[in-house]
Amino acid sequence: MNELRNKQRQFNQKIIGFSILLLAVIYFFGKVIFNTESITVITLSVASLSLFLYGYYIVFKEQMAWKKIKINFLDIDLLFVALAAIATYYIATVFSLSVTISSSMIGIIGYSVLKKHSFAIYCGSFAGMSSSLIFNFYEMMLIALLCGIIFIIIKNMLNGCGGRLGSIAFASTLLVGTIFGKTTLNVDANYHILLLFLSAFLSISAAYLLRKKYNYSVVMASALPSLLYAIIFELFFKDFSVYPAIFFTASFVGMVDLRRIPNFKYILILAVFMTIIFFVFFNYYNGYGGKMGMSAFIALISMIGLKSIAGKTKRFILKQS
Repeated sequence: MNELRNKQRQFNQKIIGFSILLLAVIYFFGKVIFNTESITVITLSVASLSLFLYGYYIVFKEQMAWKKIKINFLDIDLLFVALAAIATYYIATVFSLSVTISSSMIGIIGYSVLKKHSFAIYCGSFAGMSSSLIFNFYEMMLIALLCGIIFIIIKNMLNGCGGRLGSIAFASTLLVGTIFGKTTLNVDANYHILLLFLSAFLSISAAYLLRKKYNYSVVMASALPSLLYAIIFELFFKDFSVYPAIFFTASFVGMVDLRRIPNFKYILILAVFMTIIFFVFFNYYNGYGGKMGMSAFIALISMIGLKSIAGKTKRFILKQS
């Protein structure tokens, strides 16, 4: 009987964790689909959402089959998430640093000082990327707390899925933004789609190589190149901050389990997905912490969905021939 109760509790906890991110993603896409008149954006959104839902189903089945979880709300990581969120928000606001530089700095410091809690700290830093023009300090404290709670719920789920931490941050920011009726920032930036793709490809490749060849941790492989890239643009190409933004976003894709990207062909595909998702959501939820991570999460899960469809199609064709 106790074993049956434990299994049921495990099942319920997994359902809650997966549902939180799923609802955030659906809301994320809904905002675009019902608020744009661009047929191109609507088409890309529907196609991306369809692939994401299928990929998410695949990942859900994988983890429901083998992953055991334990939720402990007394876990000290809740505190580290909250403190990192507030610290990132404070640094970006007081010192007028870009959120990319602020978040990546906190990630590097967190890994260097508290390696065991680096995931929690990096997750919190994404929530702290929320703009002070939208959220005041007290609202940021609420976001930080919610982010810590959601992190604890999902801590042992979706491991190896890049963008997971940012998605947790976005879910908390979205909830607070919805409760208080917050709007988002209008961003007016010129960019070239090819340069977006090249930045994404360079970012994923850098994270992949740093991890595979030099055994960097996922946090450092994301944060360190992103910080350097952002500083270069801040010093020499300040008017083109959109490129460090997609570089940082794509670096979260590079946090994926390396078994899912066995070669550069998959990096190329991920860069394409990342560019599409970045383009689709460019005018939405700006100033909301975690938007970048959510975009990376969608790109990765969509690739998993496409990979599965391609594999099944190939097997069907071979079977028929």
